[in-house]
Amino acid sequence: MTCSFYYAKGPASETKWILDTFIVRGGVVRPIIFMLTLTMILTGCNTVSPYSLQDAKGNGDIVVGPGGPLNTEKIISFISNVEKDQESKLRITSFTDEGDPIISDLYFDGEKIQYRYDSSRDKFGGKTRGKSKTSCERIGKKEVSREGKAEGTQYILTGCRKIIGVHESGKKEIFVLFVER
Repeated sequence: MTCSFYYAKGPASETKWILDTFIVRGGVVRPIIFMLTLTMILTGCNTVSPYSLQDAKGNGDIVVGPGGPLNTEKIISFISNVEKDQESKLRITSFTDEGDPIISDLYFDGEKIQYRYDSSRDKFGGKTRGKSKTSCERIGKKEVSREGKAEGTQYILTGCRKIIGVHESGKKEIFVLFVER
């Protein structure tokens, strides 16, 4: 590889030798390019885009946790569409006490409910942090009392290929949302 860019004063042959020897033939440029490329790849692969409370509100998500509850009535519309075999989608964003979002996406394609659970932004999520997905047959609701503290409606997915996200051990249902009365 030759270099035709000269920036130093002196005879052209001397400058060319300096550029060829120290920069082009692996002296300075190759390690710098290698390090920049490696840095871009590593940071690009490990970066998770932020999703704030303002983002969730602006997108019309159901919001639970600090800053919520908001838009909880949207689950009624989603269930109604499922019962009519109409395509429908719904996003539920639960914020942890630290403000990290955990996102649940439900999409009904006319036959099954596709469910995606994303806890990859939860800084204190431990080993369970990540993204997973499954498909489910039904969405249902039941009236519950939570440890004697709150009463309300719990929405669950049943008939799922695999149990992911928030669920009670031993039960074959996925917890989607709790709406307090």
